[in-house]
Amino acid sequence: MNKYKMNQHGRLEYGAVIRHGSIELCPLGVVAFHFFCRWHMENEPSPEFTSRQDWYDTHVLKGLVRTKPITYNTQRNGYMEAFNAVGVNSSKIAHINRKSAFRVVADQDVPDNEQRRIGRWGL
Repeated sequence: MNKYKMNQHGRLEYGAVIRHGSIELCPLGVVAFHFFCRWHMENEPSPEFTSRQDWYDTHVLKGLVRTKPITYNTQRNGYMEAFNAVGVNSSKIAHINRKSAFRVVADQDVPDNEQRRIGRWGL
């Protein structure tokens, strides 16, 4: 975006995205395939999408009941299992990615004010 996008005040706008050249590893592709499998292979009823209310109970990570989201503890336990498998120790579990992304930017000696612009919040 820093080469093409200007806001109304003439300042460069910055954004970030995670993408992989392989469709199997692309986050958007993963979500699309996830819903495809649920709705077309597992025969879970898909929402109508005629109004917003039709899909409000559709969660990407569903719980035991289709219309309920995965619980925080289930999510946390999954993270903990993965962390333990690779030897990661952190006081942050479900939000570990927020700080780690900024650490990568900080390691590149990007000034603090520029770091805040990326996500509109700082370390």
